[in-house]
Amino acid sequence: MIKKIVLTGGPCAGKTTALAKIEQDLKELGYKVFIVAESATELIKSGLSPVDKNGVGIVEFQKYILKYQLQKEMLYDKIAEAFPHDKIVIIYDRGTLDGKAFIEESDFKKITNLVSEDLNMKLTNSDLLNRYDMVIHLTSAACGNSKNYTLENNNARTETVEEAKKLDKKTVNCWLGHENLQIIDSYDDFDKKIYRILDVIHNFLGNSFVIKKERKFILNNESYNNLLNGLNYIETHLEQYYIEDNSKEGYERRIREVTSNDGVNYYYCVQKKEKNGIKKIVLEEKITKTQFHNILNSSKIISQVSKNRYTFIYNNQYFKLDELDDLMVLELISKDNDKIDIPNNFDIEKEVTDDACYQNINLGNKAKYRSIKQNILINN
Repeated sequence: MIKKIVLTGGPCAGKTTALAKIEQDLKELGYKVFIVAESATELIKSGLSPVDKNGVGIVEFQKYILKYQLQKEMLYDKIAEAFPHDKIVIIYDRGTLDGKAFIEESDFKKITNLVSEDLNMKLTNSDLLNRYDMVIHLTSAACGNSKNYTLENNNARTETVEEAKKLDKKTVNCWLGHENLQIIDSYDDFDKKIYRILDVIHNFLGNSFVIKKERKFILNNESYNNLLNGLNYIETHLEQYYIEDNSKEGYERRIREVTSNDGVNYYYCVQKKEKNGIKKIVLEEKITKTQFHNILNSSKIISQVSKNRYTFIYNNQYFKLDELDDLMVLELISKDNDKIDIPNNFDIEKEVTDDACYQNINLGNKAKYRSIKQNILINN
């Protein structure tokens, strides 16, 4: 088992302390843990400056960071493979996409193309997102109680409180579209933040499962216009196929084709679905186009779902808005006691977290889907 987690966040978010706590906690549970240091801080402390008059410039600096980060990740992949019998967790202090927060999108694409050629790798935005199993964004102290904001523990940082707030927002937006982005709020009591981080990681690692609590809401179809105005969102198109499973274990198997601005990616997932929105993922992996079509052509497909997905962040919560014909389903991952703050212009028809009819596999059943829509009309 090799799991790759990015720990990111704004200035003074607590990454240094969190990394130490995570490493200690996981090692006590028998995991072999590798902590990969932040590339930008390493380069700055070595004497390479992006801002001095004799420096390399911010765009060139980000190119060096991206290349250095990828080379380190490839090295740790090799190191991890040397321990085939261990449970391995690699924690990256920032990942490849964090550089987008510091330069223009067009400049980041240019340096990505240059590094792609240098390393002979395919490096689209989706490729960089999918390098990691989970991304944890720690919100800067500047966004909560600013009296706790300090840069004393990192000489490579110089941001004011206002600059830190803006950078925090830019940083979390770099990771929009990742399937498992977790946002950890800033707490006055830092211990609470640490406990929340550890809880998210243990929830992800589970015993042999990833356990997630998804809350689902149906939007009133009269409120669809201009839903995403003012929100920074990523749009993708998903084609999901659910495969007949003849085992008696209650598994749900699916393959997924995800189309975004920078290409198409394919995934295979096996999960156990339980009541109350709990999803236990047994296996989830990226597959090739050939593997996708081989599975599609050799399997009995029991349901197909076609939808546009819009992912966005609102008040430090990560939302997924799925559009299926004239049905809008809003999802977010939370714990039962989390307060949910939904954008004001999202007119919620009802919560359907516990309603099996609104599970994707059932929405793919056209007859059942028509029945759902008819019931909505009747209830209105």
